[in-house]
Amino acid sequence: MSRTPPPEPRARLDPARVAAVLALGPSRWRPLLELYRAHSARLLAAYADARAHQDAAAALAPIHQLRAASGSIGALELADTCRRIEAALRGGNWPAPELEEPLANLVAQADAAVAAWLDGRAG
Repeated sequence: MSRTPPPEPRARLDPARVAAVLALGPSRWRPLLELYRAHSARLLAAYADARAHQDAAAALAPIHQLRAASGSIGALELADTCRRIEAALRGGNWPAPELEEPLANLVAQADAAVAAWLDGRAG
């Protein structure tokens, strides 16, 4: 009996957002994507540090920035997860663990998709 391999992780980049970014032209989209790659992991780390210290006020800025940046490049699942985390924090609560658990994986998937985008398109 053969096993079906598990699906590969993938970032779902919204085609409409990708098209909008591409419409900016390579001189604008390449720096935007490079900036995203440079900052997304740092924003996740800043959120994790604030979470470890139970500092909800400090957690808001990086999760908000990650939400906005992810939405702008079309990583909508990540942006929505960040939005829900941000809403919980603004409501005075830490988000449920099942909401936070996929966060690092979603950031890694978005980063991989952006890296592939940058590698596949000469600017």
